[in-house]
Amino acid sequence: MARIREVIRDTDTPSWLSSVPRNFGDASAGNLKADEWRTMSTVYLPISLVSLWGEGTSHRSPSVAASLREVLDHTMALVSAVSLACARTMTSNRMLAYQNYITHWVGQLPLIHSNSRKRTNFHMAIHVYDFLRLFGPVRSWWSFPFERLVGQLQRLPHNHKFGIYHFSYDLVSCSISVVGELEATMGASFIKAAKLRHWLARPDCPEFLKECKIVFDKAFGSEWNTSNSETIAESAFRPVPNALEGIISERRVALRARHKFDNAFFCCSSTHVGNSLILFYPGGNRSETPVPGSIEYIVAKPNNDIVYVVRRQLPAPPGALDPFRFYLHFPAKIYSPELSKQRQVIQPEWVFSHYARWNFDKDRAVVLTLSRVSLYLIYYHSIRCLQNNIQD
Repeated sequence: MARIREVIRDTDTPSWLSSVPRNFGDASAGNLKADEWRTMSTVYLPISLVSLWGEGTSHRSPSVAASLREVLDHTMALVSAVSLACARTMTSNRMLAYQNYITHWVGQLPLIHSNSRKRTNFHMAIHVYDFLRLFGPVRSWWSFPFERLVGQLQRLPHNHKFGIYHFSYDLVSCSISVVGELEATMGASFIKAAKLRHWLARPDCPEFLKECKIVFDKAFGSEWNTSNSETIAESAFRPVPNALEGIISERRVALRARHKFDNAFFCCSSTHVGNSLILFYPGGNRSETPVPGSIEYIVAKPNNDIVYVVRRQLPAPPGALDPFRFYLHFPAKIYSPELSKQRQVIQPEWVFSHYARWNFDKDRAVVLTLSRVSLYLIYYHSIRCLQNNIQD
């Protein structure tokens, strides 16, 4: 538990990733919601367990090490199955991999944990494979959007006067109607808020209302605003800083703390470390594997173009063990905790995703891609398979 809480506390993650209590396991932490359990099981828990029980860890005896490694491999089969099921895209190989992982986990559960009991959920989890074939990724048919909508409705003001159900039935039809002040009040409030958000998002919205929108977004969230455009005042432009001379050709630029692109927020490392950690295509070449780096500067040019000045995450030192290489569908890899001293300019379009980072020790850092799109995992899987073939 101490290691899990350490990983939760010290892992750098983007702001959009669902947070979990830092005192996880205490009664005061309460019960985790389903989405928090998903974050726990696909980010914090596997990093914690692999760092404790994976390759290169020390234990009291070889038998204890072998027993813990067996538990770890069994747990990572479930982690891999969840990661695959939560992917944004689905392929035949992914579906088969999910089926193999979940059947292995269910089959080995009585052997690994002899005190476990059979649950209906185990049987249902195996049938998720059939739903993946019928309906595609779980994101296409899970209930989180409806749960969020219910949460929004519950927070709407109302007068607590519930409606009365009227039921009528005859040989031709039956009907149910609800008449009540509570339903009418909640419906009117929801529609008013939706119309207001739509109006504020229009490009022809008056300037004085756009200023009010900043307050509105802070109070109710800015996820409804999908615009990436931002007008930068002329007074914001300054001579190019000394650190950027030679890589920025313009004489005057404006430095930004954050930038919204493709409905995601990216920040300088000095503003928010987690939002600065990105995987990007070197030179914008999408045929290459994305590489990790941290945004040091967000630079606005006089023509309002935005570029990121990035320092790459250095590779792990020679001979450094990577205990994550055994788990092909858990997209984590060992790098150095240090960043390159060399800076490079990239376009926002080159960014593939954010990543999470946790310092394993003084020589190693865990880099976990947070994208659930298939492209990177396909590249990652190919590289891992190639490495394993070379080692064999």
